[in-house]
Amino acid sequence: MNGHICRCTGYFPIKNANKDAPFMDIEDLADLCASCPSRKVIQNSTQSQHYFTPTSLSELQVLMETHSSHELVAGHTSKHVSKYYRNTSNEKAPVTIDITKVAEMTAVSTVGSRITIGAVASLEDLRALFNKSALKVLNEAGRFLTKVGSISMRHQATWAGSLALQRAVPEFASDVSVMLAALGLRLDVLDQTNTRKTMSVLEFVNDSANNLVINGTIDTTGFENVADAVTFGKVMDRPTMAAGKLTFGFFSSARLFCSSTAGFRQIESPSTSSTNELNKSLAAESDLLTRAELLRHYSKLSGNNIAPVSHAQESYEVDDSQQPDIAKGVPQKHAEQLAAGTAEFPSDFKPAVNQLYAKFVSAGKVGNVGAISFERCSEVKGFVRGISGEDIVKAGFNNTFCYPGGLEPDEITEEQVLAHPNILYHAQPVAIVLAKSQQAADKAAKLVEVNVTEWAHDSLSAPVQLTEAIEKEDFFPAGFMSSRDRGDVEEELANPTNHRIEGKLRLPGQYHMFMETHFARANLVDEQVIIDLGSQAVDKVQRNVGHCLNINHSAVTVTCRRMGGGFGGKATRTQWTACAVAIAAKLTKKPVAIHLSLEDCITIMGGRSIYEVEYRASFEKKSGKCTAIDAKLYCEAGANYNDSAFNGMLTAMHMESNMGIPNLRFECFAVRTATPAVTWLRAPGMLQAASVIALIVDEGVSGVLPDYLESYKSSLMPKGFMNLMGSVESTDRNISIIDDIFNKADVGSLEKEIEVFNSANKWKKKALAVTGMKYPMDPAFHVNSCLVNICRQDATVQIHVGASDMGQATATRSAQTAARTLGIPLEMINVQPTSSAVTANGSPTGGTVSTQSACYLISEACMILNKAMEPYRPVAPHRDSVDIWREMVKESAAKGVDLQARFRGNVPNGAYACYGSAVAVVEVDCLNGEHVVEKFDCIYDAGEMLNVGTELGQVEGGLMMGLGWLKLEDQKWDVDARPQQRGTWEYKVPMHLDIPKNFSCELTNKFVEAEEKRPFPIGSKQAGEAAMLLSFAYRNALQRAVRKFNPHAKMIELPAKTDHVRESINVQPDTLVLD
Repeated sequence: MNGHICRCTGYFPIKNANKDAPFMDIEDLADLCASCPSRKVIQNSTQSQHYFTPTSLSELQVLMETHSSHELVAGHTSKHVSKYYRNTSNEKAPVTIDITKVAEMTAVSTVGSRITIGAVASLEDLRALFNKSALKVLNEAGRFLTKVGSISMRHQATWAGSLALQRAVPEFASDVSVMLAALGLRLDVLDQTNTRKTMSVLEFVNDSANNLVINGTIDTTGFENVADAVTFGKVMDRPTMAAGKLTFGFFSSARLFCSSTAGFRQIESPSTSSTNELNKSLAAESDLLTRAELLRHYSKLSGNNIAPVSHAQESYEVDDSQQPDIAKGVPQKHAEQLAAGTAEFPSDFKPAVNQLYAKFVSAGKVGNVGAISFERCSEVKGFVRGISGEDIVKAGFNNTFCYPGGLEPDEITEEQVLAHPNILYHAQPVAIVLAKSQQAADKAAKLVEVNVTEWAHDSLSAPVQLTEAIEKEDFFPAGFMSSRDRGDVEEELANPTNHRIEGKLRLPGQYHMFMETHFARANLVDEQVIIDLGSQAVDKVQRNVGHCLNINHSAVTVTCRRMGGGFGGKATRTQWTACAVAIAAKLTKKPVAIHLSLEDCITIMGGRSIYEVEYRASFEKKSGKCTAIDAKLYCEAGANYNDSAFNGMLTAMHMESNMGIPNLRFECFAVRTATPAVTWLRAPGMLQAASVIALIVDEGVSGVLPDYLESYKSSLMPKGFMNLMGSVESTDRNISIIDDIFNKADVGSLEKEIEVFNSANKWKKKALAVTGMKYPMDPAFHVNSCLVNICRQDATVQIHVGASDMGQATATRSAQTAARTLGIPLEMINVQPTSSAVTANGSPTGGTVSTQSACYLISEACMILNKAMEPYRPVAPHRDSVDIWREMVKESAAKGVDLQARFRGNVPNGAYACYGSAVAVVEVDCLNGEHVVEKFDCIYDAGEMLNVGTELGQVEGGLMMGLGWLKLEDQKWDVDARPQQRGTWEYKVPMHLDIPKNFSCELTNKFVEAEEKRPFPIGSKQAGEAAMLLSFAYRNALQRAVRKFNPHAKMIELPAKTDHVRESINVQPDTLVLD
């Protein structure tokens, strides 16, 4: 499990089915075959690459002397680390020497108290060796090694390689190095003169010579006397599969080592183990985090153990008793293929004959495009040609993938396929390279010479980063509903009897992190342009490809079988990749495919908008009720505001959520910056808007009354309250669902348990928080069509639907709807890929709500067929229902009944709201800022679900994505707006140990705002996006836990990474002492 990332459906459904997977960064998958060690000679365009596997040290020495330019490999996992610290070349040395078979480097032996371990022993071998030992010190080291990477990585990586990596990259905080140094490992090395010598780990790491480790020896003499006097640890933002901010290995008070971005070092040991000397040692340590962990260790030596937080899951419970049995136990369509990895995604398609491969070339800086030279690309075998924005225009095409005058509100301004003449952000593509293989395209792209001149534009200044842009008031034109107000905000804020707060919030960005990155392929068939890709918006793709090529839109056919995740990132960006390959295909008369790397996706494509918020708020001192909020929202739009134009409208719709603030005002500004244009991303704009009031109210009520929960309830939206959109709350569910979660979680008992815990723990604190949400939704905006065909001979059913499946189980629920409406088994239903040729002119897929719309359309089409065939239904009450169905189909076909039905439209009177509530308990380690969601109970009004398993997965996935946004994720740009993240090393999403330790979810069958029970299939509610709002309970509980330690702690900067939490905790250096 600890090598897995799941973004869409959460971890619970797959947790018990995890298998070890090969260790490899997603962005490096393309190199897998090319670097296969089984190839003894690997040909490239310039030279042969020889691969040797010596079996003895003497043979290795000869090879090293013979081939001065060589690379030694064993696990070779270090390249996935060092590339993030160094601008290393991907070019391989002409000679590769595999040292995994060298006998002297593989042997493991124990003689008396001395354990000798060969240098190429894997970390998993080392862990197993330590776990089998009778010595508790080594057992502790074995347990610590489980925190190092994933199981599969530990099987591949070697301990000596970890030491070599620490030496090569001093700022990498190696966990293995500090552990082995603390254990007193002595290294047997071969220096550059082929002389063997011994040295310590510290000497090896600090030695600039390129010494080769042969083996290492640990002398365990005396280990039995210090069984409880060792501490190995690492401080991480994510509790698994993450590099440590600090790693440390402390062996009693004798050997103390740590590693961080400041490098690997040994801490001076205290002269004695007296409290006075240990405190002197603490005072001498200048790094506060290291001092805090030393205090934890010294406390253990003194018999007072301060255990770090534990992330091990303890319980998981789902109450779906209110849901219909027919909706339970139905697996996803193609579940076996999806689990086995054999289900085809667009990027899995077999290459077309003579297919070319495309690669974007990024500008590298903001300015104007000067000369672009592809001359050096010819050095790469397989290079075909390059394309610039100027080339596109000269060929008679439009250099746009989105153009003004589109049919939808996010098609306002032009967006270019390739920047020309203005470069709006550093990674914006200015050229495309085409080659006969992806590897050749990648290599050739690096050889393109781009001359960028100074920015020149008739009316716009050069774009800058967010803070500077806000200061300059560099805003796009105001979009829909960019401001709204209710009541008299200023009068209420000026009320002297109120408690008033003001401040600033930063709401982080977020990247989609779908596991199938952007892919598109264009093929020319007769007069048609055929586009295969993973897209949430096949209609957008069809229209924009037709426009950019200046051809009839009807000459473009777009097909999407399924997507490996979307989250909005494949709604307005897929026409970009589609237009790029369509242009390339037209220019070369060959099929062209583009498959963006993860790095390109992160740096070229946008994500969730960063919000900078300035706020003022007032609260009644007697009740804690929030009486007024004034908020200015500076929303980073990036280089273009097509996807930001309705931030104001989304704020007006979602800002209040379940809160009834009588005096409320907001103003939205779309800030133009030198970053990629933001995109849709699961609850785009809605999540940020709702979090503004949720965080402000929590901040305010926490400072008014001791009874935080009653203060919170006083601000809830009551029945009859009119929101900013003019809609009147028709129920009391905002209040009753909070009462329900109080009872479900037994909040009173929880608070007493927390109080006992906090009294007993100086350096760890707990707190709880409650949150509720109201998430308005109207499927009416999703207009689409479906086509249902009945095959006349075997009576099976084929469905075409306009919504694309991207993990939300559209195909499954569509098939279920057809099966239930037609009265036949699910196995007789087949759902076809989405195609613009069959379900044309459809709205983009928007997650669960699009699935609801699709199911409604399918039910209507199936009822048309039922009505047409009903006269031919045999009267045979005792016959098998499938036999009756088949006979009816056969007779209907014979009588000329049309066995095909199409239905287009939207869900009538479909507006509703999702209601939910949650209680979270968070435990925080005040020494290092690590924390865990100890308990998370939630109630979700799901309506009558179609498929409990998949919809529950959406609720859990939405919750985890919300937790990721608040806890870990952010998009980073430096002061010059250069991207600071390229892949999974810098950008972390939640993993299995981020799941709440104790989780429970009640899925009610409530649809409180409907006067009558809504019929199948429109009785279910949206699942994925709304559940994200429940994650606010985590953030608010964390803030309250921090204030149990420091009542005056400032608001935690989001995301709540360990350094941000420590800044809020603000531990004073003089408190880090032994009592």
